Amino acid sequence: MTDKPRLLQDQFEIDRRRSMLSESHMLPLANYISQLRKSDFGDIPDFDPCDGGVKAEALFLFEKPGPKAFESGFISRNNNDQTAENTFKFMVETRLPREKQHIYCFRNIIFAEGYHNGKSSALVGRGFKTIGLTIKLVLCSLIV
Repeated sequence: MTDKPRLLQDQFEIDRRRSMLSESHMLPLANYISQLRKSDFGDIPDFDPCDGGVKAEALFLFEKPGPKAFESGFISRNNNDQTAENTFKFMVETRLPREKQHIYCFRNIIFAEGYHNGKSSALVGRGFKTIGLTIKLVLCSLIV
């Protein structure tokens, strides 16, 4: 399939990516997200299996997911929204192959369930700890 913006408006493509979460480059991340969901972090979208997964050389961390990430179930440059489309175009301009990069949103991890909704500093601290674990799983040499 040709990689282009807004692919995840198609349910077939969403289902295809969901089936890819068990691939070797994704399984540690999929298991990690599953553990976070079970640890009271709430609804957290998955990493996109079309990115580099644990083999990525660069991890791009963004602030927060948009509503389309929850609709598709993925943090992805292929979500059906303008921010994802802009991210897609930016990533093309980096000239770093997609299999060498990964994107994710740290707000999912740090502020799950809403730091701005008065969650305790212990929860926020636990969220920061999970960023370190995320970076260890994605064995990258560059974090942006």
